[in-house]
Amino acid sequence: MACTAPALFAASSGDCDDTSNAVWPGASETCDSLDNDCDGQVDEGATDASTWYADADGDGHGGPLELIGCAAPGGYLSTSDDCNDTDPTSYPGADELCDSADNDCDGIVDNSAVDQATWYADDDGDLFGDDSTSDVGCSAPVGFVNRGGDCDDGNSTIRPGQPEDCNGLDDNCDGTRDDGLTQITVYADSDGDSAGDPDSTLSVCAAPIGYTMDSSDCDDSDPAVEPGAVEECDDGIDNNCDSDTDCEDYDNCKSVEDYCWECQDDVVDPDEECDDGNDIDGDGCDRDCQNEFSQGCAFQEAEHPGYTNIARDVVLCGNYYTSSNIQTACATNWHVCLESEWQARYPKNTAPLGTLTSYGASQGSRCPGGVWEAGRPNNTNKWGNNVCDSAYNPWNSGKYMYANNGSTIIKGSGSCCNWDNTFSANSSGNMAVYCCQN
Repeated sequence: MACTAPALFAASSGDCDDTSNAVWPGASETCDSLDNDCDGQVDEGATDASTWYADADGDGHGGPLELIGCAAPGGYLSTSDDCNDTDPTSYPGADELCDSADNDCDGIVDNSAVDQATWYADDDGDLFGDDSTSDVGCSAPVGFVNRGGDCDDGNSTIRPGQPEDCNGLDDNCDGTRDDGLTQITVYADSDGDSAGDPDSTLSVCAAPIGYTMDSSDCDDSDPAVEPGAVEECDDGIDNNCDSDTDCEDYDNCKSVEDYCWECQDDVVDPDEECDDGNDIDGDGCDRDCQNEFSQGCAFQEAEHPGYTNIARDVVLCGNYYTSSNIQTACATNWHVCLESEWQARYPKNTAPLGTLTSYGASQGSRCPGGVWEAGRPNNTNKWGNNVCDSAYNPWNSGKYMYANNGSTIIKGSGSCCNWDNTFSANSSGNMAVYCCQN
């Protein structure tokens, strides 16, 4: 006991921790792990305690449920910004998802969701949309679908996966029309005459309007010019597309119109017997386009014009036939003369070549009786002394024919002037053959 307090003594007792000046009865409780107010409890009701928020969904953000204390209890956090503490995918800064929740806690549901889809306008209702008209969102707007690729959104039969049809359209939207179908080449028919331009083509499965499979039009700008047209012979146009213009066209003009006829143009016109395209005589067709040969030999160049008697239908062919090929000497509708046919055409004591008056020769001294048959002029303009044996004698011994039985080959024989029309047996060697017209 003392009248005054000694140093480091107090007038009252009750300090529960006399080693800390922060502890005494009535002191304010603080978060220092001490029983500051000496009530037997540590940090209860501390004046500097914090508010802690429950993180019920474990997403690292506290919700509205709170506790006050000096330290966070388990499952509590110092923040309370979670807008839905029952959903671990919802918290500030979370990726917005298409789940009808406000995942990023910005007050808007499903805005700019990371898993939102692209939707395409489907105007034709075929469940494929138009790539050029699209929208992004968590749900499809009215009239939109989640598949694009429709190349014609106004036609429900055109869409990806559709079987290709031969219609000139890209039915399956793969970028190629009518692919996988058998293709044909068609030709533009600009003038509508059903014949197409060979230089304007398409490869398609069927000809579209304005095209044809016919490529024979030589002028696709003129409907009057096409293969079935009649050639106009004086308009300077190849009307029927046969590459012959006007009089060049034999069937329609050359053979019909007399103003198209022209000798020496290598075309036999109705008023011509022949036309070899030149003005040379002696080659079988003369300069006036008349035959110089009878056409009775199998080969025209084998005929001997000097022995031909067209009026009597007899020709002499070649000097190179033997008994083995005599039957090949004559042309169609001609045959090797029989003995009787030849005698009928060349009667006894009759000039075989007709009435020979050339050179005015006197026959009396050559053939008694004044009848002669053949011969050749010498350079004195008289008949030669070797008339009877001359190669120009149609009846000398070098000419073949058939006996009347049609199979035995015989040759001519006689004494020229009296022409007894006798024949000798077959002989060897190359001979000429008499052909008679059927």
